[in-house]
Amino acid sequence: MKSSYWNVKFTYGLLILFFCWLAYVNSFRNIDFLIDDWDMIFNNPHLNHPKYLLYEFFPNLKSKSTGPVDYYRPLLETTIAISYWICGFNVLGYHIINWILFSFACLSVYVLVDRYFKISLWP
Repeated sequence: MKSSYWNVKFTYGLLILFFCWLAYVNSFRNIDFLIDDWDMIFNNPHLNHPKYLLYEFFPNLKSKSTGPVDYYRPLLETTIAISYWICGFNVLGYHIINWILFSFACLSVYVLVDRYFKISLWP
């Protein structure tokens, strides 16, 4: 019996989620933050205030007293801030949110490739 188009797509989506889970399953057992998480989360006074996210996307708006911009990674700061607002200092919450974002990115790439190239592995 031939599978329907949506059953195949749903199966592919579940496989992608499963492999994303396999990539993150080891991090779910960590009970503590890792190397640079301490500086990014605990030593970051801007996490409590959403108004500072604008400065992450437009660093030239920062006052000179905050120092020079060492690197430009606004999405990293945004995801850390959102994770902090949702989970506080709960390590497992950060890992779950990172897994969800990673899964969403993988599923987005799959949908993009599938729609752009119209590739179907099933006859």
